[in-house]
Amino acid sequence: SLDPERLQSSDFADLSGKKTSQLYAQLKDGLLVKGMIRYDRTRSRAPFPSKTRGFLYYHRHPFLPLTTGEIRFRVTESSDPTCFQNGADLTRSDGALPWSLPVIRLQDCHAPIIRLLEPDIPEAISNLNILFQKICLTFLEQPFVMRLDATCTITTVDSQLHVRKSHMPVLLPVPEHKLRSTFKGRLLVRFEQAPLSEHENDTSIVMRVLKVLEPPEPLVAYAHLFQPIPEPGTLLKYKSFRQIRNHTFNHQFLTRLPRITGSTPTLDGEPLYVGRIVLRFERSTLPQHKNGNFAVLRVLKILDAIKPVNPRATVHLPVPLVGELLVSISGRARSFNLDKAKFMQGLRALPSLPDDEPDL
Repeated sequence: SLDPERLQSSDFADLSGKKTSQLYAQLKDGLLVKGMIRYDRTRSRAPFPSKTRGFLYYHRHPFLPLTTGEIRFRVTESSDPTCFQNGADLTRSDGALPWSLPVIRLQDCHAPIIRLLEPDIPEAISNLNILFQKICLTFLEQPFVMRLDATCTITTVDSQLHVRKSHMPVLLPVPEHKLRSTFKGRLLVRFEQAPLSEHENDTSIVMRVLKVLEPPEPLVAYAHLFQPIPEPGTLLKYKSFRQIRNHTFNHQFLTRLPRITGSTPTLDGEPLYVGRIVLRFERSTLPQHKNGNFAVLRVLKILDAIKPVNPRATVHLPVPLVGELLVSISGRARSFNLDKAKFMQGLRALPSLPDDEPDL
């Protein structure tokens, strides 16, 4: 099995030192399916590291579609499946990300994995021509490695298996010389929706630096005067007309990707909670909205008890509480820009009684 909740001791595998490891899967009908996996898919074909002992398993964020799933390897101390939770995922050779086999890259040689995952993988994955794409994203916040001194092609695969490619220019170019970078180095980054306080209801996408893999080194004199040095945990910024701004990306191929933050609160297509509540709109007094015209939702009363549909629901979205603001999956108050959102035009024209206590 590839389900972490159903692993058995017989699923334990030792891949240490192997360039290629054979896979066998015993299906319910008794059929034995054979296949193979590699640690390094580049020409060097590096072997699996020493002490690579543990379990192959299927991983997918609960809010994302099947196209985002992947196979990972959990390194454990023994063949006891109860050790799974205390183990650690095998990483790639550069240590930047977990070693994985995305379902959209599965081939005929991965037949045992494909058969074990059925019907939880898209049927048309074999028709995707993306095996040799270095950067392939299936959801917006997916981390990837980016070089500062080179251009690249980013391939995206959405939930409908539509493949799109876009050329990404040098991130921090020398002013008036867009093809020349101010720094060299490697970063682990991810795209994400622009912060609400700065780009409310905007489709702008920003890039967050998760980790510095190779420290930025200047390629031109006084590089730090041309562009800000990327720092882990911050949004990637650039200098324009002597002002430091967030680096934004308005590429349509990114906006069509499924995303974790701000996504519909469902788990495997089902709502997180059932129940009925009374809400009201009110003008926001939150600090991040002080310069705008925003509305938020406040919970006034619970009519039918709120019950989680899935036991993992409370991990991802807090239970609505009477008197509190309704929050989104990102943990922030659900807000609406009354000046920008077209569907809010009618609400903007309504009179307001902010201190009035509702008669419930």
